[in-house]
Amino acid sequence: PVIPPAEVAGWLASLADPCSIAFAGRWGRGTGEMHAACVIDGLGVAGVIECDEPSSAAAFVGWLAKPDIPKQGHDVKGPALAVIAAGGTIEGLVMDTALAAYLAAPEQRSYALPDVVQRVLHRSLTVESVAEQLTFDEGSEVAHQDLAQQALSISELVGALGEVIDAEGVGSLLVDIEIPLTGLLAQMEHHGIAVDMAGLHGLSAEFGESMRQAEEKAHEL
Repeated sequence: PVIPPAEVAGWLASLADPCSIAFAGRWGRGTGEMHAACVIDGLGVAGVIECDEPSSAAAFVGWLAKPDIPKQGHDVKGPALAVIAAGGTIEGLVMDTALAAYLAAPEQRSYALPDVVQRVLHRSLTVESVAEQLTFDEGSEVAHQDLAQQALSISELVGALGEVIDAEGVGSLLVDIEIPLTGLLAQMEHHGIAVDMAGLHGLSAEFGESMRQAEEKAHEL
């Protein structure tokens, strides 16, 4: 069900750990926007939050920033850009199933959710269910159902992939390095880098002079 805006904060506070989250929106080039999200808790309680509604989005962003709530997602760096653009961060991330799928099978060519679901859970997840391609018109029950299927798949992948990475001995790599880097990389992409233009011009002039001198020496020969 779609959680009414006035109930979002209370509903999120009532969820049991851990929570699997599927995001719908657009992100890239350091920014993004969330349209909706589906959250499934550790007891199987699920709900859709429509982030185009300001009060719902504010409550959801506030909940995402709580580090004491374990959260699970797939390829979270993209949605993290949208959350940063909304003024928040994703804290308490304990599993990214895209990263886990890569560590479990680094030779694969794709780690998109439908492909990982097919390889690991041996079932199909329709292309329309991919977060970036969902369209949330008012009352779009199909889009809500697709997002819920995506969140359920993430929840199921957590257990299956957790067993694989533990058996491969790469669990600490995921938890201690890869997952913490997700938020950091999103922040770096969002803020960009500062370019020392004066320094670059100085290097260009220096290299140009070196090339001129080398050319003169070549002509002397």
